[in-house]
Amino acid sequence: MVSIIIPVYNVETYLRQCLDSVLAQTLKDIEVIVVDDGSTDNSPAICDEYAARDTRVKVIHQSNAGRSAARNAALRIARGEYIGFVDSDDWIDPLMYEYMLEKITRTQSDIAVCGYFFEYTYGSRAKEPVPAPAVYQRSEALKMLIEDRLVQSLSCDKLFRREVIGDFYPEGRNFYEDSAVMLRWFSRAERFAIDATPFYHYRMRRSGVVNSTNPATYFDKLTADIERYRFIVDNLPPLFTESHLSAMIIESAVIAAKKIARYCLSDPDSYDYFYRIREASRPFLEMAVPSLRPKTLKRYITLLNSIPSFCRKVRLSYIFEFASRRKTRGCFP
Repeated sequence: MVSIIIPVYNVETYLRQCLDSVLAQTLKDIEVIVVDDGSTDNSPAICDEYAARDTRVKVIHQSNAGRSAARNAALRIARGEYIGFVDSDDWIDPLMYEYMLEKITRTQSDIAVCGYFFEYTYGSRAKEPVPAPAVYQRSEALKMLIEDRLVQSLSCDKLFRREVIGDFYPEGRNFYEDSAVMLRWFSRAERFAIDATPFYHYRMRRSGVVNSTNPATYFDKLTADIERYRFIVDNLPPLFTESHLSAMIIESAVIAAKKIARYCLSDPDSYDYFYRIREASRPFLEMAVPSLRPKTLKRYITLLNSIPSFCRKVRLSYIFEFASRRKTRGCFP
């Protein structure tokens, strides 16, 4: 059996599409655990309606405690040998779980990974770049996950054997909770069936994490990356040098600061987060220098020396980048 876990919070606009897509799976041996995390809209009634209609649906109602707590509540009662996750504002193709379960069982893998679409208001785009379809061993899969390009720290594009989920999600963190656990789960697996055929539809919303105007979003990403660094150094074989790993932290700090400069300056706490980013990442600088790209190092030094100068440069580069995109729009197929 596959247990599919869906945390729900104030998503009545999208919830029916999500639940319909999960219940339409060609794999019938599933349980669907929907966790209403203190929704104040009509989402709780929709959850109960689907549970009354289909005995495979179980509903948990709880006070709002965040997506991590909602997923953990479902994991505690899940009966499946395999675990999947779907966010309640997204949807999935009918073949998704049958396809991934077949991959796991045929290749004797512990985790299956598929591709996904970014769904915008006026169209969709498949995630790129993607890895070649193959069965990967632990060291190869960990390397891809740490680099965060071909395989990313998302729960929803994967199917897990229950045994690899040893740690629950960290409660109390609002963003990037997947990053906190994915490396640990991957480190418990031996074989990975990775096929980038896109089955998952990831809805891109202005209010989503990717486009957040809350500076805490981007600081949480840096915090998760630092936790990953410590876990790698303490527990994993030397897939990367410590200098390379430290350079990833400095790059993550620059990206977080750039996002805040672009999207969050109207937030009264934004400058406090610049200081927090600097203090959290500064201990990694000396070790990172040999592996840092000159451009990243220059931006980071600007951030250390003058936050207003850093913000001005980021804003100017963003204006030029936006103008360039408008000029070339429609020129490519």
